Amino acid sequence: MKQIHTGTGDNIGRDKIENIKNVNSINTIGNNNITVVGTNAENITINVTLPFDEFVEKYTKEKDREIDNLYKSLTDTRKLNDYQQKDIDELNEKLARAENEKQQIKNQVKSLIEKAEKTDFSKMNNLYSEAYSIFLQGNIDAALNVLSEAKLKEAENKILEKRKQENHQIAQNRILRARMLALKFQFKEVCNNYEKAIEFEKNPETLFEYALFLQNHNQFKKAEPLYEEALQIRRELAKENPRTYLPYVATT
Repeated sequence: MKQIHTGTGDNIGRDKIENIKNVNSINTIGNNNITVVGTNAENITINVTLPFDEFVEKYTKEKDREIDNLYKSLTDTRKLNDYQQKDIDELNEKLARAENEKQQIKNQVKSLIEKAEKTDFSKMNNLYSEAYSIFLQGNIDAALNVLSEAKLKEAENKILEKRKQENHQIAQNRILRARMLALKFQFKEVCNNYEKAIEFEKNPETLFEYALFLQNHNQFKKAEPLYEEALQIRRELAKENPRTYLPYVATT
């Protein structure tokens, strides 16, 4: 059974956003406060509420240091005596730019939090959940590492391969139905099912089979483009693997 603990994040050690390993929900409440509910490494549910300004500090700390250093340079009378006006103008430009960038960071973090309110974290994949938990800790570089191009491509390829297999099964179901309907001379329904199969998985075998069915039923104009498409696909495959596909090109 999960334990549940609530707190304000600054009075109990384990009630800190940094200790949340899996996020359940995020909400903005009251006077610009943020509430994060999640579980820690011990699978204990914790509820953390803190002001947005306090929450965002971890993301702006580098800019805060930059702004502080620039401000000190502009207010240090000993250094100012050695500066030319162009140096002071340059410092003021850097200060304005740093303050603007800090505000952009705050706006983007706020946007991320607001969008998270509409997110059902229970339906998110592991990469998403892990990256968001690390983001809440303020470690954007580590969060981006979780969402690295290599990891995303690996996850995407797995999903695409699974989808390809599922589409293949759907297409095979439709083809089988079309073949059985042909036995009952239901021409229109046979065509509908072949076309549905091709929507899910377009390959030269299905195109050729459908074209042959149309040809056998004197639908030559409809069959011709299907034959041509099947031939074109086989030609493309033959470029990649001539030993396997060239014989098919010759017979299509």
